[in-house]
Amino acid sequence: MFGFSQIWVADFEYGTSPDDGQPIPRCLVAREYTSGRTFRVWEDELLTLKGPPYPINEDVLFVAFNVRAELSCHLALGWDLPVNVLDPFVEFYRVVNGIWHNPFGKGRGSKGLIAALQYFRLPHLEAVEKKEMQELAIRGGPWNPGEPQALTDYCQTDVTALTLLFYKMVELGLIDWSRALLRARYMSALTRVERTGTPINVPAYRAITTSWETIKNDLIEEIDKDYHVFEDGSFKESLWERWVAQHGLAWPRLPTGRLELEKKVFRDMARSYQAVAPIHELRASLGQLKGDKPGLIINGDGRNRV
Repeated sequence: MFGFSQIWVADFEYGTSPDDGQPIPRCLVAREYTSGRTFRVWEDELLTLKGPPYPINEDVLFVAFNVRAELSCHLALGWDLPVNVLDPFVEFYRVVNGIWHNPFGKGRGSKGLIAALQYFRLPHLEAVEKKEMQELAIRGGPWNPGEPQALTDYCQTDVTALTLLFYKMVELGLIDWSRALLRARYMSALTRVERTGTPINVPAYRAITTSWETIKNDLIEEIDKDYHVFEDGSFKESLWERWVAQHGLAWPRLPTGRLELEKKVFRDMARSYQAVAPIHELRASLGQLKGDKPGLIINGDGRNRV
């Protein structure tokens, strides 16, 4: 079908290692699209397999929603990645991005599996039930009676739903095959990039974070001496508005009449008015580190991963 001898639709449930941020596969369900042949594999058996239970050679297609998760599980288990991959998440995003706001999703433009199923009016689990099962996978063992069965059943429900979604998108002619396979090749490459992570100079990073208040105060003192728009380490909108008026700048305003101070506006104004640039750079620098909560997760191997 579609030039492939087999099409495997798959889903993993997994936790995350606290040491290196890598996935810990809990279970796998994979279904062959045409024959319906299905594998249900629990975590203890997964660890004994030297490769996936389904073929991944050049005449087979591997389908998963937001496929980076499934491919990262492949890598965590020491398995090779499939030669041909298709990601309905990417293809759904291509179809609706910019033209559809999901009224049921979390945040504007949610494009998760439930959103895709809702868009095409296909059956799906409720978001609450899905979240409960995801939290169970994250928690991991020791397992209570019935939990492995429940988690694997949930995993199979996602595979069933994804199979329906894939069929619907194919039926409606929404899969541009040559480009879809190319986009999924990028997702495969991105999976390897994310697994590798970004190396961090941990001693330098710790030195910055532990000395942040001193660095912050020194930065403000050095830059703000020419502006006087900070008080007690905080940028003051009223003082900035006074500075803007004194220098006759045509600064954008909100409907309420207040100055528009979003990052993009500040950046654009800094490009237009050279005198604004130092304050823009100072605000940007201060925003990148937040005291003891810098927003940068460093795994045990000294690397940052998404």
